[in-house]
Amino acid sequence: MSKQTTGKRSRKKEKTGPPAQQGHPGKRFLEMLPFPCYCLDGQGVVLDVNPAWLALMGCTRDEAVGKPAGDFMTGHSRGMLREALASSSERSVGLVMVRGDGVEVEVVAEVRLDHGDFGAAQVHFLRRVEPRQEPPDPEMAHAAAMHKLLAENTEDVIWTLDTDYRYTYVSPSIVRVRGVAPEEIVGTRVDNAVTRESLPSLHKALCELRESVSRGKSGSAVRLEVELRHVGDSTLWVEVVARPLVDENGVCIGFTGSSRNIGDRREMEQR
Repeated sequence: MSKQTTGKRSRKKEKTGPPAQQGHPGKRFLEMLPFPCYCLDGQGVVLDVNPAWLALMGCTRDEAVGKPAGDFMTGHSRGMLREALASSSERSVGLVMVRGDGVEVEVVAEVRLDHGDFGAAQVHFLRRVEPRQEPPDPEMAHAAAMHKLLAENTEDVIWTLDTDYRYTYVSPSIVRVRGVAPEEIVGTRVDNAVTRESLPSLHKALCELRESVSRGKSGSAVRLEVELRHVGDSTLWVEVVARPLVDENGVCIGFTGSSRNIGDRREMEQR
């Protein structure tokens, strides 16, 4: 009789243990949740986590279970966690979690007390906080809208070049003037857009602008007529007005300008 009783007690003891190892209803519920969740004991040690929490934090279950929850958050958030553990009431706590790759993630933890299926003092349901977007500045938004309106409707082509004479921006009006899309031009050199006869004068003008910046005359501008290549091996004449782009240190970092089709005017002058 005594041996049978001992055997029963032994089998009963084998059924007890950490809830994360048992497949109890609380654990199954935890793993089914679509949002991150973890269970802590009264000392803040992680007893269990669900797959969504592991995905958020970028770690494995073995790296999380049995570790202090404070290991997965910033120092300030550890203090918030200690307050939550000391409290006997349910609450919402703002925390900054630290992923396995060091990236910080801002969350709101909905703290729930539990002493049943989870075998934990607290269960934290996490809701990720998306970064706040500042409302757009009305003046900047208006300026951007006006620039877009002008760039799309003006007959002039507005452009910018870097110091290697590569286009960094071309306005949509390039389609009407040269028959090509802006994305076909950006990244290419201005040499590809200008005829061989006009290229020396354009290079000379841009060099003069750069030299003027070195002499402290950042507001200089040049005006010249240039023959551009058009689709179908044809050409057209444009009037170019160019200015240097200067950074806060007074260094020339490129050029900005506009090109206006003057083909009709040149035809009239040649009659």
